[in-house]
Amino acid sequence: MTIVPVPVSGTLSSFAVNSGLRLYYEWWVPRAPRAMLVVVHGLAEHSGRYGALVRHCVARGFGVALYDQRGHGQSDGPRGHFDHVQDLLSDLAQFVQFTKESHPGVPVILVGHSFGGQLALNFVVRYAKGLRGLIVSSPNIALKMKLAWWKRLCGEQLYRIAPRLRVGNNIDPRWLSNDPDVVRAFEQDPRICRTLTLHAAREIMRNLDVVMALASRIHIPALFLHAGDDRICDPEATRRFFRRVPVTRKRLKIYEGMQHEIFNEVKRAAVFADVEEWLTELLQTSPAAEARPESADEAAVAAPRSYTLGRGERWTGHGNLG
Repeated sequence: MTIVPVPVSGTLSSFAVNSGLRLYYEWWVPRAPRAMLVVVHGLAEHSGRYGALVRHCVARGFGVALYDQRGHGQSDGPRGHFDHVQDLLSDLAQFVQFTKESHPGVPVILVGHSFGGQLALNFVVRYAKGLRGLIVSSPNIALKMKLAWWKRLCGEQLYRIAPRLRVGNNIDPRWLSNDPDVVRAFEQDPRICRTLTLHAAREIMRNLDVVMALASRIHIPALFLHAGDDRICDPEATRRFFRRVPVTRKRLKIYEGMQHEIFNEVKRAAVFADVEEWLTELLQTSPAAEARPESADEAAVAAPRSYTLGRGERWTGHGNLG
């Protein structure tokens, strides 16, 4: 297939969220975009690591919107820290709305990688209105890497004394990709968060306790992608989650031999081709037809519920699932 260069507009700036923090973002938009892909990066990294995905998508008529989560990359906030998962979901909601308002009439697809995938799954349960579809890449539904029991015990004890104590993220860069250039770039990247606070780690683990229960509440078309040799996030958890999602247009692809970052893998072209194929099929189908559940019984389970947070109330993932 011959790709003809297309005119592209690029925006690199920052926007303010309700908390007052400014978050760095980038828009890469071809003329008359077929859709806008809003990308949520993983823990400890930043939006600048998605260049290969951006180049591929823009050349094929898809706009890409990326931002650095609070405490990451070029955004405000203490490095490797956030107070609550709800804060991250609120930031994402504001970025999605900002992107939609700036590109009216363009379908919006949410793309989340790793911890960004964990957030995306939380997000579409509560904020799916206006989203055309969901793509998750090696989502953090369950950890594959094991944390020693004594580390968890010590972490809980230390959290009570010093919740902002920083700990290493325990991720070996060699687990990210089979491409040595990707590994080397990660090791040398000054914008990578090498540590995170005990509080942030605890928030992630608390959310992991309930994320599997979100599957029956996913009610938009979804593409699940996972690295078969992932040593960080468990591909079997993604399989289990996928089976519980009650929509007709859903697809699962496991890439055997690939490491965690499938968008940065040696054979990433195969991943991008699958993403493009799915997006093309999705955009050719009416939104009403996409959301039809697999059966009447599952429709009752999958029906989304609205939930409004009261003043001073925060989302933990527990009380709002019932």
